[in-house]
Amino acid sequence: MKRKRNMKITWDLAFLWLVCAFFVLVALWTALRPKVSWSYFENRALTPRPALSREAVADGRYFQELEKYLCDHAAGRGSALKLSTLADMKLLRRPVVNDVVVTDDVLLAYNEYEKPDEKTMEDCASREAEMLGRLARLTENWGGTFLYVAVPSHYAYFADRYPDWLNNREEYTARSKEIFFSALDDQGVPWLDVGEVWSREGDPAEYMSATDHHWTLPGCLSAYREILGMLESETGLKLAALTGDNTRAATLPNPFLGSRGRKLLGQWSSDERLTYLEPLESVPFTRQDNGKEVSPSVFSFPGNDYETVQYGFFMGGDISETVISTNRPELPSLLIYGDSFTNLLETLMYYSFDETRSIDLRGYTDKTLLSYVEEHRPQVVVCVRDYEQLLSLFGNGNIG
Repeated sequence: MKRKRNMKITWDLAFLWLVCAFFVLVALWTALRPKVSWSYFENRALTPRPALSREAVADGRYFQELEKYLCDHAAGRGSALKLSTLADMKLLRRPVVNDVVVTDDVLLAYNEYEKPDEKTMEDCASREAEMLGRLARLTENWGGTFLYVAVPSHYAYFADRYPDWLNNREEYTARSKEIFFSALDDQGVPWLDVGEVWSREGDPAEYMSATDHHWTLPGCLSAYREILGMLESETGLKLAALTGDNTRAATLPNPFLGSRGRKLLGQWSSDERLTYLEPLESVPFTRQDNGKEVSPSVFSFPGNDYETVQYGFFMGGDISETVISTNRPELPSLLIYGDSFTNLLETLMYYSFDETRSIDLRGYTDKTLLSYVEEHRPQVVVCVRDYEQLLSLFGNGNIG
């Protein structure tokens, strides 16, 4: 009996030493390995090492920040997160993982339960429409044309894919559109609801990405044709257009990591690829990003065929200011602004204009959009925002 007790104590001590050795090795690995400042899959900056000071120690800030720092930079953290995500999806079969609703064929945003506030919605719609009315009237001063383009957000387009017990925001989406478009009509602002266009075309699933929250090339092309048609009708101009006769579509062989797939740390298998469109006869142009000359391309091609690509392939992602000049003064000038849905659309729109300016007010802060338009006086101004942003007064909703 005594021998068994001694053996148990020996095994307990051995296990304790193994645990201690594990934590010591993890601590050493954490301390010695090269530090990174950005989490690729989480798409965020990692907590920097906090500065040690008497004041920070006294009020507890230093230890709070140190805890965040160690959590962000712990050795093996990335592998542990991937393993946890995989276990949640495959082993536990959780319906929501890392704020992503996992279905058989599409990844959706998780939406908290909400009760739409009519008064707030009407107030936001009125204020936003008033600003857009000012922009439309300003553009008309030199004979220009303004068009507001509303694009279905990912959760709105795939609302029917949500389980019944999860919020697909259907009520909010329908009411916000009704209130907002009515406010635009009151201000005399021309608008296009891409959702109505897609509905007439049967709402093809391929119009929206399965793993990303943006539209695909087919969906964007559908909107592009409608936008050009409306602009031609409003301006009387005949705009050069990209069609099936003067373009070629190509698909990148690289794996596509969409924003939803990224939240799942690449653990959701998908064969989705990015498709892009190029004119058969290229239009020479120059390009400036944030005032600096850059390579004249509207695509950011990867260096090989196997590394993952993201939606930022189009236009290089969200750039605060981009100016494309094609040196064709007989054509009108364009200013397009809005959130990241504009990126793919810009790779098509520049073909029809002499100069194409793109502004993203989430990063551009040199002047208000109204001041920018007054300075450059584009003949066509197009705003592109998805349903989720219709009532937002911030970022690209704050134009003046």
